[in-house]
Amino acid sequence: MSIHAGHRERMKNRFLETGLDGFSDVNVLELLLFYAIPRQDTNPLAHALLERFGSFKAVMESSKEDLMSVKGLGQNAASLILLTGKINKRYLLSKRKFGMRLAGPEDVFEYVAPLFAFESTEHLFLLCMDSENRVLDCSEIARGEVDSVYGNPRKIITIAVNCHASKIILAHNHPSGVVIPSPQDMVFTNELQKSLSMFQIQLSDHVIVGDGEYLSMRQHGCIS
Repeated sequence: MSIHAGHRERMKNRFLETGLDGFSDVNVLELLLFYAIPRQDTNPLAHALLERFGSFKAVMESSKEDLMSVKGLGQNAASLILLTGKINKRYLLSKRKFGMRLAGPEDVFEYVAPLFAFESTEHLFLLCMDSENRVLDCSEIARGEVDSVYGNPRKIITIAVNCHASKIILAHNHPSGVVIPSPQDMVFTNELQKSLSMFQIQLSDHVIVGDGEYLSMRQHGCIS
């Protein structure tokens, strides 16, 4: 048995016994890469990934092309990293349910946070709600760039009307982690609120999600 094989077995057994407790980000990536790169020391490649992207989070949110730009990381390894993120996101999404009552911005954040997991560009989602703040529907409205996303008011209104929603909540992410509304966020939200009023639909909130935090535009005074 080679020295690398012995190291791999020790790492795998350690994970099975203790989970990822005590594993550094380098160790986690090294362990993950075992399953895509056989019979090779993956520690240098794990270090290279963190040096190239700056953080574990950035590695997991990178595209296939960016991952494969790291010397020594091929399509199989890039696919495994992408798959790991997507499986985790699928698990988080499976915990969400229609009919859940969202009493406030914190509940909204917990409900929508999985929607933005492993995303490096802005996405806009629409939650259609009944009069008791229960979720009737959750729809992706638009995908944007790293620092902007533009929603179609007509599409939002059509979905809300078809769902017989009494109120709606918008949620979008800021990949930068900064949750302060942009001028475009302010204009879009105010114009949409005016349009919704003609259909007797209330814009309850627009929640901006950052890196583990959120901002409620209603609590921030941006929605009357």
